[in-house]
Amino acid sequence: MAKKNLKEELLGDTLKPFYQDTGTPDEKRIQNLRENFAEGYATTDKKFYYYKPNYDKPICHKFKHSFVTNDQMYIILTCQNPDNSVLSYALATQKGNSSFINPWFGGGLDNYEEYFVPEYPYVNLLNDDDYSIIYTDPVDGTRYGKYYDQLYVILILDRNNSELKSHISDSIIKFQKQHTSQFPHDKVIKLAYYLLASNQCQAIENVSLFGNDRLIIKCNQKSFTVNYKKLYQPSSAPSLVIPLEVFGENQTNDQQDCLICACSKTGQANVVEEPDFDASELRESIAERCENDNKWPYNQCVGIYYESLLKTDFGNYLRVSIVHVKEDTKVAECIVEVSEKKFTAIQKQTGLKTDGTSRL
Repeated sequence: MAKKNLKEELLGDTLKPFYQDTGTPDEKRIQNLRENFAEGYATTDKKFYYYKPNYDKPICHKFKHSFVTNDQMYIILTCQNPDNSVLSYALATQKGNSSFINPWFGGGLDNYEEYFVPEYPYVNLLNDDDYSIIYTDPVDGTRYGKYYDQLYVILILDRNNSELKSHISDSIIKFQKQHTSQFPHDKVIKLAYYLLASNQCQAIENVSLFGNDRLIIKCNQKSFTVNYKKLYQPSSAPSLVIPLEVFGENQTNDQQDCLICACSKTGQANVVEEPDFDASELRESIAERCENDNKWPYNQCVGIYYESLLKTDFGNYLRVSIVHVKEDTKVAECIVEVSEKKFTAIQKQTGLKTDGTSRL
């Protein structure tokens, strides 16, 4: 009896069927899954395995509640952390539903796919037709939706756009009007709203195109870049808005002018296979030291191609390709802000134009 009372206390609304009246056989099946899913997380010592920031911590510190989405395709479970933040998890109610990234399997429910449900990072950039709402939590109003078939928690904004607009310079608004075809639905202004609403910027000052796919945006003393083409392409994950490091100053003595350090710090140094990239010249220049480096990650087999430079009245920027040539050719693209002195030196060394045009 004590065990039953504890279960009822822990699971709360989960034990109450989500359907009305007696329910269909499939609704009863889903309700049973829902109870097992919640009980597994709330009453056993399950651990994180793939979600690295929480590795080996309890998967549900404090059970909050669970629900079934409007389309009955997913069961959502929310858990509250000691700092009052909330993490969400989903269980597909049908076998073989593999439309989401990061599928993993939990004990007792391993015929079904379970997912960590992340918060959509750039909620200010969303339009109504970008995503579909599959559930709105009646308790706190939190929305859950699909963005290009990826499940997200769609947060409610703390600050509305009219409040944020006063922190955006006229140059941003002018740029948006001049580039409506490239940035429909006021995407540049919405990007500015995102940076303000997420407290990464106090004021948005300048913006510029870098090549045919990148946008540089400047706020206070910090620069950000985004691959704006990916803002509109169907993708399982939205384009990253990356805060840029400065190359050529502010490094410690042992990292002075460390380009790969700057790229690594902003998460841009992850190389991916790129067989069409012509690395013949690079292979030849580092062949000997690469051959003698037999320990992963073969750091001696990494080279840098300076791709393009961009000079603006608010900062200097460099695009490079980090190339790894131990076996297959792997490439990572990186953009950094560059000090005036370093920019001049690179331009002199490479002869690259300073308008963002690629070396090719």
